[in-house]
Amino acid sequence: MALDKDKVVGTTGLYQLETEGNDVYWLGWFCVDEKYRRSGIGRIIIDFTFEEERRLGGKVLKLWTTDHPLMEASGKFYKKLGFRVVKREKNPKTGFNTIYLSHRI
Repeated sequence: MALDKDKVVGTTGLYQLETEGNDVYWLGWFCVDEKYRRSGIGRIIIDFTFEEERRLGGKVLKLWTTDHPLMEASGKFYKKLGFRVVKREKNPKTGFNTIYLSHRI
């Protein structure tokens, strides 16, 4: 969690799935308050997440996002960090694609 004067401005989390190896983690709950975007907070949070995953023995970090226009900036951010697209699935409920990304730590 990132704070500015006791206000939460960003957060992240890691989780694992039982169906994957002990060295695979998923990024969860990653968000940065809109007022703090493009300030470097997101990069600091992701770097912390990478470090925490390494400490836990992780080697691969996965996440999913969508191609919804509101998520366009996050997709570019993840690719800039070295995540690569490994799968796309059309979500029939939303009409947008769910995009799965992976990054070797």
